[in-house]
Amino acid sequence: MTSLTGGQPATADVIFWQLFGGGDGANMTTMIDKYEKSSGHSVEAALLSWGNPYHTKLALAASSGRPPDVASSHLSRLPLLAEADLLEPVDSDSCTGVGVTRDTLRLHRQIVQGVANTGLK
Repeated sequence: MTSLTGGQPATADVIFWQLFGGGDGANMTTMIDKYEKSSGHSVEAALLSWGNPYHTKLALAASSGRPPDVASSHLSRLPLLAEADLLEPVDSDSCTGVGVTRDTLRLHRQIVQGVANTGLK
């Protein structure tokens, strides 16, 4: 559970870059719609292509100070983003209102550490 530092132009309350198409994309659209209705915040979700071009674009946007507010990334890419200091921790106390608990965050941290320890790049 991380977000990138900086920001995009304010075309919506939340700028979200994501990689989900097909059935996953339909599920993501449903989750975004639910979030917008329950929070009152608008989301601009950009569907981008998987692979190196996306991750390069994400890293360049973050390092130039203009990343999206939220971006999806493959778990195997998190160690590289962390090493480049492009991730920002999320305050776990602010997540409890949306059903994310410290235990959930602890599980995610263990998964990320497991990926980092395997040397996946």
